[in-house]
Amino acid sequence: MLMPKRQPDPLPTDMNPMPVDLQSVFGRNLRTRRKVLHLSQEEVGERAGMNKNYVSRVEEGQLNITLGTMKRLATALDLDVLTLLGGRPINPDECDE
Repeated sequence: MLMPKRQPDPLPTDMNPMPVDLQSVFGRNLRTRRKVLHLSQEEVGERAGMNKNYVSRVEEGQLNITLGTMKRLATALDLDVLTLLGGRPINPDECDE
């Protein structure tokens, strides 16, 4: 007789990881920084070695990009990857031009 699989005990609520859509966070922060710097998607693409359509799709959170691509985009905007993955939206008032 097959026994039903036992479900694992749930984590205590203070230990449940917060689901974060890193693609969206990265894209939203990328767009905010680009706008603070008054750059077009095309200009960011040129700096990072990619086309504006790719930059647009990253900003929309539509692509699962590599760490290397994140680094190129962050460098194009004079930031580090960790800032763009910060988990909280960048406040434009906190950005230096």
